[in-house]
Amino acid sequence: MMKMVRKKTDKQKKPETTIYIGRSLPSGLLPQYTVFKGGEIPKHLTELVKNNAAIRGLIVPVSELQSARREARKNGTLLNKFYKEV
Repeated sequence: MMKMVRKKTDKQKKPETTIYIGRSLPSGLLPQYTVFKGGEIPKHLTELVKNNAAIRGLIVPVSELQSARREARKNGTLLNKFYKEV
């Protein structure tokens, strides 16, 4: 009997881990470089992220960390604008 091997489709892929690249927020609410496994935002941060486009924009996939940090330092980019807002 032959065993069938299934390829992973986009629906079967695990959500990517993300990281917050903005400045640390006061009171330790959201430290810089906080990692979100599977891209899930904890309940205590959900409203903050939902209501703040800059913070939401500074949460990037870990696979893009290096390029996102570079872009955040470059004047005139959207990530730089978000970084300055936070």
